[in-house]
Amino acid sequence: MASPVYASLSSPQAVGVDAAGNLYIDDHNNCSIRKVRDGIITTITGNGCSRAVFPPTEIGAPGPVHDVVARTMAVTPSGDIYLMDERGCQLRKISGGLMTTLAGDGFCGPGIADGMTAAVARFWEMSGIAVAADGTVYVSDSCRIWSLSGGAVHLVAGTGVCSSSADGSAIVGSPLNEPFGLALQDGDLYVAERDGCRVLKLSAGVITTIAGSSDTAPCGFSGDAGSATGAQLNHPTSLAFDDSGALYIGDTGNCRVRVVESAKIDTAAGNGTCGFGGDGGPANGASLAMPIEWIPYIQFLAVAVDGAHNLYVADQGNERIRVVHASAPVPSDTPTATNTALPPTATDTPTNTPTPTNTVTATITALPTNTPTATPMMPNTATPAPTATPSGSCHRADLDGDGRVGFHDFLIEFRQVFKRFDARFDLNDDGKVNVRDVFAVVRCMRFTRHH
Repeated sequence: MASPVYASLSSPQAVGVDAAGNLYIDDHNNCSIRKVRDGIITTITGNGCSRAVFPPTEIGAPGPVHDVVARTMAVTPSGDIYLMDERGCQLRKISGGLMTTLAGDGFCGPGIADGMTAAVARFWEMSGIAVAADGTVYVSDSCRIWSLSGGAVHLVAGTGVCSSSADGSAIVGSPLNEPFGLALQDGDLYVAERDGCRVLKLSAGVITTIAGSSDTAPCGFSGDAGSATGAQLNHPTSLAFDDSGALYIGDTGNCRVRVVESAKIDTAAGNGTCGFGGDGGPANGASLAMPIEWIPYIQFLAVAVDGAHNLYVADQGNERIRVVHASAPVPSDTPTATNTALPPTATDTPTNTPTPTNTVTATITALPTNTPTATPMMPNTATPAPTATPSGSCHRADLDGDGRVGFHDFLIEFRQVFKRFDARFDLNDDGKVNVRDVFAVVRCMRFTRHH
């Protein structure tokens, strides 16, 4: 056991709290789930990525916990942990010191249909989990949302085509544009539509935008202190409600956490400048995330809120958990900042310079920290992969077979770094799947954008 301030985390990708105020951390690159209780951090499962090959676990049979590479995680009030294990793409539950596999056949890829038995369902890129009070589990995967109950999976929303749907569209039969983080409130399902740059509510058979301009508005930053549906988000990746109904949004592309209360939106943490800074000061004057190109596809801002309304942020790029304390005042001289999260595109607003509203009464501090200077998750010191051309390796980088090299291919390759070796993903033919292959996909993405 150790103090969380001196603990070392590697790419914390998700965070959750239980009703007792215990904090749970998906220590992704250490293949572990950590728990912080009364100022002490312990490891619930994992021993530092042993790379051991764990065969697919029998569905519904509790067994000993082992290393997990959790893509996403949800924590129930009782402290049960639900996670998607990237090694085998299986949905697992940790409860009472035992691990149970709930769904997935142990392999990653397309192969799931409405009503399919959970044991044979095959997930690909599960990116959000929410658990209802009755035990129904909701997961987002490959532009669709599924529910798991009674030993079977059922389609909730999405068609598998990644595209946004207009407000008022029927939930059934309408596409979603990369649904990521999920949250439940009063029986309704809320969805962070990452590539649609919106937060959606699925209720009474229809889709409604809760935050974000519209289904056709560009991603960017705007709208603080105004209507949430008139604001812009930039690739939101996570959601969390507090017990008063306020909705917190990991607005990853803007390097901020936004909050929606009474249909109004504001910034809860982050000043729009990506990086590390601001601990001990006003939350909306701090810097979050690392300034890496394609930031929402390389790192995520995950959020959770405890019963005292303290906000926890898994600041993945800075290898830290940041906490926004609920009660401290904000000075009146909070600085303005320029959003540098993503390079502008034809549809992005070139500059996003917000004016702080000073409505967030909180200060931010880091919980676990490794060194005073954060290390990016994907350092720039890696040896570059060979330059890709259409006649070279770029055809191999089209991993999803849609005829182009895009963000989906990037995600597939990046996740494969943490899995068992598969020669299909060894794009530079060096006998390994590592960061060099990821950079090869990025080069192909850039090539196809400019040619």
